[in-house]
Formats: sequence, C-alpha cells, structure tokens
Amino acid sequence: QENSRIYCAMAGNEIASFCLIENFGSYPYDDGILKFGGPGCVGTVPKFRRQGIGLRMVFDVTQLLKDEGYDMSYIHYTGVSPWYAKLGYHTVLRWNCNGFEF
Repeated sequence: QENSRIYCAMAGNEIASFCLIENFGSYPYDDGILKFGGPGCVGTVPKFRRQGIGLRMVFDVTQLLKDEGYDMSYIHYTGVSPWYAKLGYHTVLRWNCNGFEF
C-alpha cells in the first residue's frame, strides 16, 4: 500500500524476517500533539526462527520510530504479549467476543 513501510532482515539474498513500521496518527493531548506508531505484523521465515531475529526486528522498529519523533509505540493486536514484554511492552487492554478487559 502507498505510504506503507516494511523493515526486513536479510540472510544473503533471502528475506529472513520482516516487520511493518506502522503510523497510527497524531492526536491532541494536553497542550500538544502525541504521535503514535508501532511495529506490526512481524514474521520470520521458519528456517530462521528461534534465533532472536524477530525480537531484534521489533526492537529496531521501535527505536526507529523513537528516532523519528514518535511519542508512543504500541502493538494493536497480539497473542504473544510475553514475547513483546521482553522489550518493555505491556498489556493495557484485552478484548474477546465478550468485550473489553481492563
């Protein structure tokens, strides 16, 4: 899609892993504007898994967004929150077919 960005890890000429670089927009807060973004849709090719590449992808994208002036980074959907917690992300909201859990 137009304006989409993808961060890739290469092993020679092969893509080993990828991570979307998400821009979730800017929103007014107190006297300023907060810019939101985050890593998204992380994937690692099966033969490259369990080497820490995917976690490094999320770390790098989080740092890239910080360097670009984003104020907040979040993961908008995941079933592996303990994995993201290794980088300091924590769950603030869960939802399922019964609604939201806080």
